[in-house]
Amino acid sequence: MHYIGYLIYAAVIASFFFVPAVHSLVSMSYSLATEITVGCLAVAAYPPLQFLIYQIRGMRDRVSFERMCSVSQTCGNTVVSLGLIGTFVGLTQMIENIAGAIGGEGGSIDEQIALIMTAIGESLNAMSFAFLTSVMGVAASVMIFCASVYFKMYFDKSDKSDKSEVVTDEVMLEKLKAMEEENNKLRRYMGRIIKSQIDRKELASIVISNTLQVKALTEASGKLASSINSQGELNESMMTAFNNFKADISKIQKSQDAILKFEAGSYEKLTKINEATDNLSGTQKANASKMQEAIGAIAGGLLSIKS
Repeated sequence: MHYIGYLIYAAVIASFFFVPAVHSLVSMSYSLATEITVGCLAVAAYPPLQFLIYQIRGMRDRVSFERMCSVSQTCGNTVVSLGLIGTFVGLTQMIENIAGAIGGEGGSIDEQIALIMTAIGESLNAMSFAFLTSVMGVAASVMIFCASVYFKMYFDKSDKSDKSEVVTDEVMLEKLKAMEEENNKLRRYMGRIIKSQIDRKELASIVISNTLQVKALTEASGKLASSINSQGELNESMMTAFNNFKADISKIQKSQDAILKFEAGSYEKLTKINEATDNLSGTQKANASKMQEAIGAIAGGLLSIKS
């Protein structure tokens, strides 16, 4: 199956000679961007040459397979990168030509029009340069990846052959050294565990004492919770009694205020009655004195009449 990779490269090369569109595309790309076209072709030719070397030398091990995969991936990415570089270079040239035509100074209108038309033609060539390099890069990348799929099938028998290979003494010694290092690490780890191990009886007594402490702590927590609940009920009853007492005090205060208002009004009424009584007694005394004076005058008049 790995020969299909060679057939893909052969088909691409044959299409250059027998397909006019491919021939025109490659020729135009070579005439506009010679360096990038040559670079893409050289990079695209490297994977089959590398695979041919592996095939001639009969290298089917895992290392060769990984190198082949790395070469194919790198070459495929490289040709795409070269195409992008050509795209950016072509766009830069197009912008430069247009800017030069717009900012140029000409004598007559005909000269300016000729300058602009020349710049447009150069810009179109730069655009062709940009797009053709991208097409070349992508096409070369597709060819490399398609052929690499079949080239990698050459290494499929490497796993079976690796299993049947005879292990050499050097590989065996390396494996034994690695196993010995792992055993030493395991021994050191077990030694640390044994040194830090606690007596089983002491550990059991610690566990039992911790269990009893946890049980006692749980019981104390339950009692504390019940006492908190009873205390909460007592606080609620005390708050209710306090609110009732406060209401009674407010009622008593209102009664005292009413009594004080009543006493103040009664005192004012008694003061007025006393003043009226004093006025009445003064009037009676004046009337009595006037009566005595009248009686005295009448008695004097009677005495004078008799004499």
